[in-house]
Amino acid sequence: MSRISAATLELAENLNLNCPQRAGEERVVRPGYAAIVGAEADPHHNVVQRLRLAGDEVAATVAEVRAIFAAKGRRQITWEVGDHAEPKDLAERLIALGMKPFAPDNLSVGMVLTRPLVSMDTSITVRRVQTFEEFARGAWIFRRGFGSDDAPEDDPEIVLRWTEHRSVSVFERYLAFDGDEAVAVADALFLDAGVVMCGGATIASARSRGAYRALITARWEEGRRRGTPTLITQAGAMSRPILKRLGFEEVVQIRIFLDEFA
Repeated sequence: MSRISAATLELAENLNLNCPQRAGEERVVRPGYAAIVGAEADPHHNVVQRLRLAGDEVAATVAEVRAIFAAKGRRQITWEVGDHAEPKDLAERLIALGMKPFAPDNLSVGMVLTRPLVSMDTSITVRRVQTFEEFARGAWIFRRGFGSDDAPEDDPEIVLRWTEHRSVSVFERYLAFDGDEAVAVADALFLDAGVVMCGGATIASARSRGAYRALITARWEEGRRRGTPTLITQAGAMSRPILKRLGFEEVVQIRIFLDEFA
């Protein structure tokens, strides 16, 4: 395994806490945990992580955290138990307190890429998004890549999202082009500990042409230019094999638990 810094490992294990705070998000950081109250009610956006508790603190901490989220109208949250969480039997203790493994995928793996990908011949070109029109095209690709093939061109929140994008100096969006057509999109956060891959999508008709790989290369090269030649992501079951084939290494595992309470 490649040598990575403690800061990079911390970022791979506790992404939410170590990434820039999103608009409308609130954070409660204590010595034993970090609670991220999302702007949206979805449990993916309401997360407890970086858990460092004594055994006799677990039950009281769960009650405390639930009260924090309940006060914000959140009744479904996720707890992330990384490799460095304490106590070591924390997962079993959370289950005993009524939580259950998150479905359909309760394991996320922190992965890093510390070397460039082998270059390949491709017609795909990549460039950084610089205009509102390019940003909107990327948003449409995200909607189409993860939703319906007839996703509407218009997004009622696109202007707000563009404003947020421009306000976060470390955030960049990239488009992959096949000829003149933008066919894939990917986001990145350029942080001191490395480059966080925030997500990506390719329209169905353009898959298997090298766009995914080209977007990874573009982000890695920009990280190298900035002095941080390490890509970091948390991968689920579907993306892990693909990333591993490309040379990403697994550095930490995070087990995810759903907490539903009245």
